[in-house]
Amino acid sequence: MKIRNILIVFVFLSFITACAEKQPGIDFKNITFNEALKKAKQKNKLIFIDFYTEWCGPCKRLAKGPFLDPEVGNFYNENFISLKLDAEKEGIDAAKTYKVNSYPTLMFVKGDGTMIYRGGGSQHGSDMIGFGKKALQALEQGTNLEKLQAEFKQKKNDEAFLKQYINKMTEYGVSPTQGIEAWLRIQTEIGEDSKEMFQYLLDKQKYFMADSYAWNLVDKYYDSYTKLANKSEKRRLDFMKGNMLRNTINEAYRLKSPELMHLFINKNKALGNTEYRHKSMEYYELMCQLLSNEIDVFKKQAITYIENKKDVQPVDEVRKADKAEYNSRKKSYEKRTDAGGKHILKELKEGMQANQIVKDIVDVAHYYLQYADNEKDFEYLNDWISYCNRLIPNKYLVENLQANTLYKQGETTKAIELKTKALSDFPYNYKKRVNVEHELGLMKQGEDLLTIAVNGK
Repeated sequence: MKIRNILIVFVFLSFITACAEKQPGIDFKNITFNEALKKAKQKNKLIFIDFYTEWCGPCKRLAKGPFLDPEVGNFYNENFISLKLDAEKEGIDAAKTYKVNSYPTLMFVKGDGTMIYRGGGSQHGSDMIGFGKKALQALEQGTNLEKLQAEFKQKKNDEAFLKQYINKMTEYGVSPTQGIEAWLRIQTEIGEDSKEMFQYLLDKQKYFMADSYAWNLVDKYYDSYTKLANKSEKRRLDFMKGNMLRNTINEAYRLKSPELMHLFINKNKALGNTEYRHKSMEYYELMCQLLSNEIDVFKKQAITYIENKKDVQPVDEVRKADKAEYNSRKKSYEKRTDAGGKHILKELKEGMQANQIVKDIVDVAHYYLQYADNEKDFEYLNDWISYCNRLIPNKYLVENLQANTLYKQGETTKAIELKTKALSDFPYNYKKRVNVEHELGLMKQGEDLLTIAVNGK
């Protein structure tokens, strides 16, 4: 009887262990990309790739949510060979091959390496099965992404093809900007000053860049479009150029394009804009130097940029102005109990102007730190940290910068202690909090810190 009971317990434990080991959802294979390509050829299946990074919040939400859905798992395990690739580690070469520069990027690839379908961000998580079916449909119809993009180079004057190209790029979650620009230049079906064209420009404006054909149409036919517009449309028309500038800066960051960054800066200057998103044009010129890999120029201009801020904005004057603003605005927020109201009140107490200065300096200083390689560089960094601490003592952004500076100088224990404190003060909804958590882990392991991408976030 005892032996029988022991056997029952053993079988039960084995069953529990097997169930624990086999996770529901998508079965991501623990193989290399090249091994996945071979397996895809053998089984005549597509490879489904999740390009992720350790610090990416949306990537983690996909991994803990839709990827674990049993129904999603059944569909993907039957139709695809699934692979997770860290785009900064084992997947870095594949990410470069397929021009992956945002995370998560979800992609379907044939065994010969041809990309069939892709999507960016975590928006596909709400319908992973529908997303997979579109990839299978693209494979069956022969309208895969690489084929269409290759055809585009040869058919920029083919109006019918361009319309198909625009629709497919939109469906694939890839920017159709080039296709729309090409179509606008050659299309013959819509009058440029017509209501139909005006409506088309309004509907597609999220794809237009500064100095594009659409930009010139708005310039040329602004008066005509104004006459055709109702009150709401007139407002959207007036914001259109601003939206095109936003698209341009976003694409400059996404594509790591100094040319687009130059275009963005020059168009703003031509329009008389000295700032964008609370950043001066001098700041964007620094980003342009980084995108152009002109590191020595960047370092010199970064010093000038921050030193000028310090000279123009002495601590006592900033505090005086901030105190006056706090006294005039505090009543509006003191009775609010929501998180937004409390956050604004906290920043008012610290000083709104001081907060903006600190954010600007910390932002540029983090980039500068990546290229700091001599004693003078660290003198500048420590001086900027000291200035920020005088503006707002113990600000978590400054403590995080100081921790990274100490770590690069070899003072690991102090760096970990300070970064731990900074992390405890970071708001939980702060976008870069996950990066700080990841860097703390790297410090504890004695590894190099993250390379900060020039991405405007």
